[in-house]
Amino acid sequence: MLIVFRMSMGDFDFSTIEQYERLPKNAAWHEKIFDKVCWFWIVWGLIAYLLCIIFLNFLIAEACEIYARINEDLDNCLVHGKASLINESEEMLPGFYMRMNAKKIYPKYLVVREVE
Repeated sequence: MLIVFRMSMGDFDFSTIEQYERLPKNAAWHEKIFDKVCWFWIVWGLIAYLLCIIFLNFLIAEACEIYARINEDLDNCLVHGKASLINESEEMLPGFYMRMNAKKIYPKYLVVREVE
């Protein structure tokens, strides 16, 4: 069972299966080996399928968590982006224009509102 689990995780060490090839071969031996090999691949397929489901579930959970974190900070990021664009556009204006029109562009005071 441990060998099947290791193979499902990607450790393809076939040394244990090769041990069966060194045993004496007769009709009874072929029946026993055939049964073991069939069960081996059935169990391997089942474990591989279950591991895929578990890992996909983990991947979906991580994606949902990251989406929730980004969604929480989305408003802050949008305001920060708008502020950086305004700052960049003001830096592109020539200096004399800013000195002449500073009173028209900027108010004497700033009103800050907070949402409760």
